[in-house]
Amino acid sequence: MSLVEEDEYEVISDKEKDVVHIHDNRDRSNLPAAFIIKKNGDIGNPRTFKRALKLAKDSNGFEEAIQKWEENGIRYHYFCRVD
Repeated sequence: MSLVEEDEYEVISDKEKDVVHIHDNRDRSNLPAAFIIKKNGDIGNPRTFKRALKLAKDSNGFEEAIQKWEENGIRYHYFCRVD
C-alpha cells in the first residue's frame, strides 16, 4: 500500500485490493471515495487503476480529484468515514 499526503487531501492506493481512496483533509464531512477495479469477482483493467491513481495524485484537492474521475469515466463510491 502506498500513501501520498497533501495538505488538502491524501491519495491511498492498495494494488493488492485494486482500490484507490481519496480522503479530504480539509472537510471531514466529505467521505473517502474509492475506485475498485474488480467487477462481479473478475479482475478489471489495471490500466484503469493506474489512470485513476494518476488523476487523483495530479489533482489540486479532493473536489478536483473527484471531478477528474467523473470527466474520465472512472467509477467511484462513497464510503462511511470512521474516525
